[in-house]
Amino acid sequence: MLDFIWVAEFNDGKVLVQYEDPKTQLVEHAFKEILDRQDDLVRFALMGVASGKIYFVNLRNGTMGVTTSGSGELAPDDDMLSDESRRYRLIYFRRVHRDFTYDLRDLGVSKTVYFMGFQFNDRDGKNHKRFMKIGIDGRLIIS
Repeated sequence: MLDFIWVAEFNDGKVLVQYEDPKTQLVEHAFKEILDRQDDLVRFALMGVASGKIYFVNLRNGTMGVTTSGSGELAPDDDMLSDESRRYRLIYFRRVHRDFTYDLRDLGVSKTVYFMGFQFNDRDGKNHKRFMKIGIDGRLIIS
């Protein structure tokens, strides 16, 4: 079972949740469904299954944050926003750490860390990345 599941919102209002039932995590939507519509992607979030915390990326205005279910996003001040003509592209992956003995036997304990953010090209064509690393305990660091 995953500690965080993704939720994607598209510009037509459609919301796609990774699992039909987040508690059982049985019927899964493929991440490819997001990739197929990435030009229409407005928001991407990771929901903490146990904690209820929601870590989000807003691909319209280039912001990231944390909220709780039902609270919504905190509105950014105008001076926090950058050039509206930028096209923000999603960054999302998870890294699984496993421990092994000296003779390469798996100890059976894995630790998953989630990464989420966006990238964009500036006027000179240089690529910039901003993302956060989220631990299963809810701690995060933003680059």
